[in-house]
Formats: sequence, C-alpha cells, structure tokens
Amino acid sequence: MGDKACLADFESPEANDFLVVNQFTMVEQGHNRRADLVVFLNGLPVGVIELKNPADETATIWSAYQQLQTYKQEISSLFTFNEVLVVSDGLEARLGTLTSPQERFMPWRTIEGAKR
Repeated sequence: MGDKACLADFESPEANDFLVVNQFTMVEQGHNRRADLVVFLNGLPVGVIELKNPADETATIWSAYQQLQTYKQEISSLFTFNEVLVVSDGLEARLGTLTSPQERFMPWRTIEGAKR
C-alpha cells in the first residue's frame, strides 16, 4: 500500500497554518502575474481572490473574473490545489470554483442569507 498524508487537520483547525498574501507574484513560462490575494493552507494555495477598484467604473466583478481566467492559463500551477475563487468590485462579491463558468459564480452571502 502506502502511507497516508493529511494535508489539513480538520479535527484541530488551529493546528493548521493559514496565510493570506497580498499581491502574490508568480512567474511561469515567461508570464509574470500578480494575484491580488492568495490564501494558503499549510503552504498550499487553496484560494485566489481578485479585487477591482469600486471607484473605477470600467472595473467590474466580470473583469475580475476575466483576470482569473488569464491567471489560470498563464500561471496554472497556482491552481493545482485550488478550492475557491472569489471576485469582487468592492460592492459585490461572487465565488466559484476552478471550473465554474461565469454564470456559476454565485453571490457571496452572509450566514443569514443577505447579499454582500
């Protein structure tokens, strides 16, 4: 058989190492890209958050979504362990998964169900 490796401690979440990096830069196959926020769990990049300026009328959550699509093509190793993608324009936030098309990025909701 083989040994089993646990990448996250679900029984004792405080035993895990969480890190969020602002402006995380990666260079892969000649592409130099900088993601707004990358969430790491025990050293593995599990979340990517792309933010747009709410004061910029041309910056929308969908331009943030397009930016993530560029990242997926150009720095694909960032997404090997990805669990969630988040896009926001400062007024609205949506989340999806690595393979979610635009229409499947759903609004971020509070525990009570209100939109954010």
